[in-house]
Amino acid sequence: MKKSLKIKEKVWIWPGENANWFFVYVDVPGVLKIREETKGKRGFGSVRVKATLGKTIWESSMFWSKKDNCYIFPLKAQVRKKEGVMDGDEVEIRLNLI
Repeated sequence: MKKSLKIKEKVWIWPGENANWFFVYVDVPGVLKIREETKGKRGFGSVRVKATLGKTIWESSMFWSKKDNCYIFPLKAQVRKKEGVMDGDEVEIRLNLI
């Protein structure tokens, strides 16, 4: 199984009236294999990762989206503020499975 993913995607806000959750899609080669190999190990189809965006490193989870047929990865508010990331910005993130 691939242990590290590098994604370059646009940031988007979860739709809704009081939306304040920011995400990026994790739709890269090998992602379906990760889903297959980790299925049922954690709730909500989540996979634990260590993320790197710019100079910021943190631990979080990516979640399977049935609607999008790929993982989605949430960007914490403190990370977005520290790295100056806004809705619609293209970001490059490294995700290491843990």
